[in-house]
Amino acid sequence: MKFIIDRASIYDGPPCKGATKESCQRTEYNSNPAYPHPERMLEWNNSGYNHRMEGRYHVREVDDERWWIEVSTLAELLSMVDPENDGIIVSANNSSRYTDNSLTITIYDSYVE
Repeated sequence: MKFIIDRASIYDGPPCKGATKESCQRTEYNSNPAYPHPERMLEWNNSGYNHRMEGRYHVREVDDERWWIEVSTLAELLSMVDPENDGIIVSANNSSRYTDNSLTITIYDSYVE
């Protein structure tokens, strides 16, 4: 199975061995992009595509790049982290923002919010 993968302490490089950077499409939702500054509505409309309303939300698609990893077994997933210092969270919370509904793996290590 293919996952989006992040590491809490890394912002630029690959989050783990075997991760590859790939293009994807992200959906962004905004309840009021113009409030309190009308120029923000112009900024919102000038980027992305497929702008529309869904209920009370302004919605758009944007192109993105994320780190991805292919994991077939639980053993492969666990081999990506240091069992003494790292934790793994697999979530679907952010996945709806990506059009293929991918799950996200986050590795929590030395930096945790």
